[in-house]
Amino acid sequence: HHSYAHPDSAWVTEGNGADYFNPPASLSTPLPSPILTFTLRETAEISGFVYWGYIFNPGASAIGHEPSKMRFRFFDREDQLIGEPIDREVSAPTRQRARVLRLPSTPGVKRIEVEILDNFAHLSGGDRVGLGEVRFLSGLKEGAND
Repeated sequence: HHSYAHPDSAWVTEGNGADYFNPPASLSTPLPSPILTFTLRETAEISGFVYWGYIFNPGASAIGHEPSKMRFRFFDREDQLIGEPIDREVSAPTRQRARVLRLPSTPGVKRIEVEILDNFAHLSGGDRVGLGEVRFLSGLKEGAND
């Protein structure tokens, strides 16, 4: 069980007053899909991604801010893309629990890009995109996502 998100470890985009990924025509320019970049101290074999939702208190209506679809890109020490991008989609927000996304085991990773492609705006919130905390895993066996 994880506590609520904390400003020191959480991340969120600016809001647009509407669905972040499907803004009304009155917004002059749609917002870009956010890309989070993580550079590891040394190369590692990555096989999973764990994240907690962007929730700051029990009464918050921020579950719509949480990502519902993400794209992962792995880069080696020379900053060359390793393999093809990997898309993952989830059917429901974490609601304060950790979610583990299993990824194909990829050795030699130095940098990771996580692009957020959609959120749960249809639930509540959703005018921005946020994550509470993230971790990358190594050594996960193939199987269903948690």
